[in-house]
Amino acid sequence: MGVFGNNINFCPLCGDKLGVTGGQPLLDGAVCAMCWQKFRAKSQADMSKLTIEQVNDIIEGTFENEITGKSCPVCGHPMDASARPIADAVICSACERMERAAYFITDEGDELDDLELRFVKEDYDIVTKRLQDALNSAPPDAISIAYTDESFKDINKTVVLIGVAKGEFSTGDEVVLVHGGEAVNSTIRDIHGCNGVDYDICKDEPDTGTIATSDFGWLAFKDIEAVFAPGDYIYKR
Repeated sequence: MGVFGNNINFCPLCGDKLGVTGGQPLLDGAVCAMCWQKFRAKSQADMSKLTIEQVNDIIEGTFENEITGKSCPVCGHPMDASARPIADAVICSACERMERAAYFITDEGDELDDLELRFVKEDYDIVTKRLQDALNSAPPDAISIAYTDESFKDINKTVVLIGVAKGEFSTGDEVVLVHGGEAVNSTIRDIHGCNGVDYDICKDEPDTGTIATSDFGWLAFKDIEAVFAPGDYIYKR
C-alpha cells in the first residue's frame, strides 16, 4: 500500500493520476508514467521487484539531469527539464503542447500518461504537413502565417483554432483569411492561446494578446460569415 492508502488512482510518488492502465506495478503499489520514465532515465532494473521507497530512492533528483540535452524522439529538438514523459518515451514541451491542442487535454488531464510514441509521431507528421502547406500557400511577403484546424460561429463572431507556422498574431492585427481559395480581410478581436483547452472553457479567460510560432490557440473575428476548415490558412503582411 502506498502513501495514498487504498486510493490506487494516484501515484504514491508524485500524486498524479495513474491513467487508465493503472500505472507501472511495483511490489507494493504502482507509479505513473512520468515516474516510470524518471526511473528509466537512471536504471533498467525490473520495477515490479522493487518497492515504492526503493524506486523513489533511485529516481530522486535524476530526471532533469538525464533528459536535458537529449533529442526529442518526435521532432529531434533538444529537450530540457520541461520534457514530458508519455507511456513509452519522453517528448519535448513543444510536442506536448501539440498533443494537448489536438485533443483538448488540459493540465489536469492524465491522457498523456497513456499516449504511445507512435501516435505522437503520426500527429506530428500531420501538423508538420499542415504548417508547410500554409507556408507554401501564403504570399511570400507575409510576416505571419497559420493554418486553420476548425472554426464555428459564436453569436456575433467567428472562432478559429489555428496552429502558427511563422511569426505571431496579436489582438487588433489586420489579417487575411483564405477560405476555399477566397480571401477575407478581418481584424483579430480576441486571442485565447490556451493549449489543450476547449473554446467553451477558455473563452471567458482574459485575452492572452499574442500567439506565436509553434503555438496553438483560438482566434475570434467579428463580421465574418465563412466558417474555416482544414486546408484554409491565415496570414498578415
